[in-house]
Amino acid sequence: RALPDRPTLNVPWPDPGSLESMLGVVQKEAEAQILRRSLQENAQDPAATAKALGLSVRSLAQRLREHSIPLDNLS
Repeated sequence: RALPDRPTLNVPWPDPGSLESMLGVVQKEAEAQILRRSLQENAQDPAATAKALGLSVRSLAQRLREHSIPLDNLS
């Protein structure tokens, strides 16, 4: 049950397969949604977003590339 003051993740049901493969698809989509939301909440600032997520800016950039999430001002 979601808390009323917090946004929820809305992840599409994965294609049938093994539990492990289905969970992998769900995890990838959830991570992409978390990255996008965190970027929004941090005004597209890579350093602030990375700090909020406990990542280095380099790790954040790698994850954004993995999910094809563009960020113009990321070095």
